[in-house]
Amino acid sequence: MKPKLLFIIAPALLACAFFSSFGIQKISADGFGITPPYVRNDSLAQNSRYEQKIILVRGSPDQDLVAKVSINVPGANNWITIDKGNQFTMPAGTQQVPIFVTVDVPGDAKLGRYQGSIQIVVSPLTPPTAGTVGVTIGAQIDVDLQVIDQKTVNFVVHRVTMTNAEVGHTFWWMHFPGKINFSMDLSNTGNVAGSPNKVQFTYEDYLTQKILDAEANTNALDSVQPFDNKSVNAEMPVYLPQGTYKVYYQIFGRDDGDVVGQGTLDLSVLPQGSLSGYIGYDFWGLRWQEKWITYSIILGLILALWGLYALGKMAFKRRGRRRRVFAPPPAPPGR
Repeated sequence: MKPKLLFIIAPALLACAFFSSFGIQKISADGFGITPPYVRNDSLAQNSRYEQKIILVRGSPDQDLVAKVSINVPGANNWITIDKGNQFTMPAGTQQVPIFVTVDVPGDAKLGRYQGSIQIVVSPLTPPTAGTVGVTIGAQIDVDLQVIDQKTVNFVVHRVTMTNAEVGHTFWWMHFPGKINFSMDLSNTGNVAGSPNKVQFTYEDYLTQKILDAEANTNALDSVQPFDNKSVNAEMPVYLPQGTYKVYYQIFGRDDGDVVGQGTLDLSVLPQGSLSGYIGYDFWGLRWQEKWITYSIILGLILALWGLYALGKMAFKRRGRRRRVFAPPPAPPGR
């Protein structure tokens, strides 16, 4: 063997002999990563909260690992918290470990951009034994936050569902409509809480597509927190007879000009008693004209009862005065 080649191979052989004698305690994994590797929001407001899910991924989860978190975002370190704390265990057998990074912007936060990173370093939970060398690996989450003065509410519609309804019924002058529950999975990408302005239904004949009626939701729509997702239910009245209809829906965000979602759904209006667990409208589902008629009748009854009571009281007082006037004088003493 040439001396030059021997000079190259000898150190490698010595290194192999050294590590085979002492060993290395390594993280037996194909790799370690973070998805997504960033926390970004450029529309934060003062006193707002933003939460983002981060997933820690490793290749071969054959041992317990300990993860240590360090936050370095100048000016915003105290705003950022990890739901599992700054040190937690990634148990063996678990390939993906989710964490939630929460940003709480204080009310006195200065407007502007805050950039930095979150470092996550993982190492074996069991300390290295004698003659072994501990190995750590890690990854970085880039942080880019911006606090602005403008307050916004923006909705994104992910999914809608709708129930069928039973046909309404009439009691005296009051017509109680059928009730449809229209559910919306919404995200508020704005920086303040808010609720959709309204939901509008346009009912069409299924075959001719002729417009038959149009109604808006009768209940108050729930508010959605900033940067949060929520299922919001709208109660929709239907005054149509039994049959099958096409419903064109519109979801309005901030105002009547802000349509954040629209589409068509099929609706069946069924006979009463057809739907299990169905709960229809009570008095609050009536049209406002019918409500005013009901209020007027109730008020008229109250006034009539009050008038009868007042007349009866006056008549009683007059009768008492007459008895006192025509009562015979008392007999003189001694007779």
